[in-house]
Amino acid sequence: MRQDGNASKKTQRNQGVSQSGKLSNAQKFATKSIGERLVAVMGNSSTSEGSRGRWLNLLNLRPEESGRTFLMFAFYTLSSVGILWLEVSVAALFLGEYGADSLPWIYIASAGIGTLFGFFYDWLQKVLPLRQAIVLTSLLMGLPFLLFQLELNPAWLGAYTVFLMRLWLEAIYVISELITSITANQLFTIREIKRTYPLISSGILVADVISGLSLPILRGWVGLENVILLACLLLLVSSGILFYLTQAYAQFFPDSPRRRSQERLSNDPARRARGSVQQYVWLVIGVFALIQVLFVLLDFQYLRQIEQSLSVQVEEIADFLALFSAILGIFELVTQWFVSGRVVERMGVFVVSILPPLAIVLLSSITFVGGFSLFVGIVMLKFVDELLRYTLVASVSPVLFQPLPESIRNRTQSFVRGIAEPVAIGLTGAGLLLNVWLLERIGNGTAVEAVQGQVFLFYTAAFALCWLVVVVLLRSKYVDVLVLSTERRQISLSELDLQAFKRSIVEALNRPSSDAERRSCIQFLTQIDPKNVSEVLTPLLPQFSPALQRESLEAMLKAPNPASLKAVRKLTSSPLPPDVLAVALRYLWLTEPDPDLNQLRDYFKPSIDPEVRGTAAALMLRRGNPRQKAEATDVLRKMLTHSKERERVMGCWALGDAVYLQSLRLHIRSLLQDRSLRVRCAMIEAIAATHLEEYYPVLLRGLHYKSTREASMRALVRLEGEALPLLINVAENSYKPEIVRSHAWNAIGQIGTSEALDILVSRLMTAWGATRQTILKILLKLPQERGIEAVADRLGRSGIGTFIDQELLFLAHLYASLLDLNADRVSGEAATLLRRSLRDAEQDTFDRLFLLMRFLYDGSTIQAAASSIDFDTRDSVARGLEILDNTLDLPSKRALLQVLDRQSDPEKLKSLSEFLPHQPMSPSQRLRHLVELRHFLSDWTLACCFHLARQQRWSLTAEQTLSCLRDPTGYVREAVLAYLQTVSPKTLHNLLPHLKDDPDRLVRSQIQDILTRGLTPEN
Repeated sequence: MRQDGNASKKTQRNQGVSQSGKLSNAQKFATKSIGERLVAVMGNSSTSEGSRGRWLNLLNLRPEESGRTFLMFAFYTLSSVGILWLEVSVAALFLGEYGADSLPWIYIASAGIGTLFGFFYDWLQKVLPLRQAIVLTSLLMGLPFLLFQLELNPAWLGAYTVFLMRLWLEAIYVISELITSITANQLFTIREIKRTYPLISSGILVADVISGLSLPILRGWVGLENVILLACLLLLVSSGILFYLTQAYAQFFPDSPRRRSQERLSNDPARRARGSVQQYVWLVIGVFALIQVLFVLLDFQYLRQIEQSLSVQVEEIADFLALFSAILGIFELVTQWFVSGRVVERMGVFVVSILPPLAIVLLSSITFVGGFSLFVGIVMLKFVDELLRYTLVASVSPVLFQPLPESIRNRTQSFVRGIAEPVAIGLTGAGLLLNVWLLERIGNGTAVEAVQGQVFLFYTAAFALCWLVVVVLLRSKYVDVLVLSTERRQISLSELDLQAFKRSIVEALNRPSSDAERRSCIQFLTQIDPKNVSEVLTPLLPQFSPALQRESLEAMLKAPNPASLKAVRKLTSSPLPPDVLAVALRYLWLTEPDPDLNQLRDYFKPSIDPEVRGTAAALMLRRGNPRQKAEATDVLRKMLTHSKERERVMGCWALGDAVYLQSLRLHIRSLLQDRSLRVRCAMIEAIAATHLEEYYPVLLRGLHYKSTREASMRALVRLEGEALPLLINVAENSYKPEIVRSHAWNAIGQIGTSEALDILVSRLMTAWGATRQTILKILLKLPQERGIEAVADRLGRSGIGTFIDQELLFLAHLYASLLDLNADRVSGEAATLLRRSLRDAEQDTFDRLFLLMRFLYDGSTIQAAASSIDFDTRDSVARGLEILDNTLDLPSKRALLQVLDRQSDPEKLKSLSEFLPHQPMSPSQRLRHLVELRHFLSDWTLACCFHLARQQRWSLTAEQTLSCLRDPTGYVREAVLAYLQTVSPKTLHNLLPHLKDDPDRLVRSQIQDILTRGLTPEN
């Protein structure tokens, strides 16, 4: 008699947090020099997945999450066995004492019990930390039964104790659901839970088998009353496992009770949802409410038929229920492990969602007309309902919440589990009670019982039909909400039911709507099913506006379909704008297996628009015979040398489609120097389209100029793998301007191939400062979270955790420098500039920390926390820290929260003592240590160090000075020269002959000035 509240145990959780990698040993850091510590951390960035056993791969688990997963599995299995022993034992006692007619009172009372316990748990979270609250709540499952056990003796058996036990069993369902969902959400992220929860949720299926097979044996050995005692002890053991889990993984749980400020972070979904989203929310609520209604109806009929049809003792009823549960559990386990995933993948979410209500309607109807006896029909209904409910329905239930924005999704799930389902159970119980009373007024006897059975079968079929209708309505709103969520980048296409999404997009394209909405649908369709775009869009071309016609034809060109030729040819016979006609011509002559190229001559006339004329010439140049190619070459030559800018621009665009340039190559160099920027940009993209390797350096030079930068970026991205070696050389050349290097990294990210991702991730391991920040942003911006997944696959959570530890170690060095170089100890303009640059470095480190956290946790959550902390008011910072406290699960979480808090530098440095125990130094010694970290400092900070050393006449080592003289940044070399002129003129005199040809104009001017004025030390 499992409630769906308890049974949704198989439902995957959609949010949460998870474990990070192990923290590096702080004592080892303390024994190394400053440079060694950072370099050592850098060297250990990459973590190997290793092989902890082939069975982990078979279970689709990663080594770092296996410990949590198996502890959760053990807790869930043991607690479920205990609950199922209690469920069957108490059900048998209840039927023996009160009969099935009293069950509606239990259903009504359970609604109140569930709601009251929800309020109780909400209050408990406000007074206790989360890990204490869930352990205490877990203990509440078994302890009351120990008290009830004192009353279970022949004198009391059959009194109020059995009723109270049955009522508390309803509360256990709510407790079990709360504990399982909250603990899993705390232990795993949304990406981890997809791998781990199928194994965890199968614990209830294993428990079905274990409890079903063991209960008859135990009842025979110790008696039914003592089985209840054993079940209580099993629940207490599971609470012990939960206690150990919360202690072993304490970093996953916030240390403080939930505060009211957190509760105000999101608004009620009923107020925030509008339009399609609001309708979708109510339909989702309706689906889950109807699932509960059907559960209660079938559960009531099932137990009533057992009571009426089996003239056996209470113990034998318990045996029958246990055997039924065991057989059902075996089928559920096999279905969940080997069938559910494949069925959902092949048939889609909505087809699977329709199967359970459809099966219930068919079986109810067959039983109603006498195809099965009432007892057999009800047992079959119960079997099919539970089998499909706890496998297929449980598998697709999370997907129904996925289209909703996260704030609405979380609150909707809470509303469904905590209010909608208990209320649905209570109302159904009240309805059953009223029906039983009305039918009993008619009379008693076998005939009346048969009528009652027929009436409830009719109710079952009716509510199953309602479920079916709501699912159909839900499907009609699915696409609207998906589009909204996808535009907000709340979900990725890999999580969608693609077939249902495609059907809904086709329906949306056929409905009257704005061009913007249809354009979004075309783009989504191109992403999810590029091979069959032509089939969908071809019939709609005449209905579309010219802009949509062009977009559709360009999408169709990616996967041409000869079946569309007739429709496109008909489209070209009507007046079309030049840009649409040009794309249509490309589609026709590139798709047609044996085209008549002579027809293209009609478009060579000077009166034809240059875009159409250039396209026709390029097509003939690509597919024509030598005479036709010569004719097309002449047309393009005239366009490329024409006095009008548009003619030359369209001629360059046409070169990109021509493939074979032949004599037209002679015009490339002059076109790259054309007075028109549009012509130069068009020629840059034509170079990439035709893969002219000798002109690839031109594409790289284009990155240096703002006017041609975007065109060069598009051209390099179009080259994909060919451009990667060129881009890497630019991106890693420290003598290139920072903006050029940044655009080179961006181009690698936009290429987006597996090789490009490997390059970005591998460079992320060795990069620092602005370069690391750039790469992190690029990876986070990649569509469908490809960058996040690439980092997770190649580095793992422990790799990201190590990066965070690096940043915290660097912060410790910054705070130590700020303390030892504070205004009370070092004064002057140079010292002030250095302190400002260190503050800038601190903020840059915070930015990198938040970027790194987005690889581990939900991006919108981390962004909300970052925005609150950046706002820099007391309440907003507290709100941001509260979000992080309830989100992060890093071993270094405490240190991270304290450095983000509004504390003094000494307090922050103290919180980072595990990374760098503070050893006070003299200002000059601290400056030398800071310069030792020059590879991790910004150029401006390094220059400020030398200016301060010059002003204070502090000595730096020869190795530090000579190394910084080779720095690629001009103003750093300028600062070193000024330092040497003041502190060591003789050394500068020896170095000047080697420096007079410096590539930086300002540095050369400084050297010339020194030579002119002599080597007199500056003041």
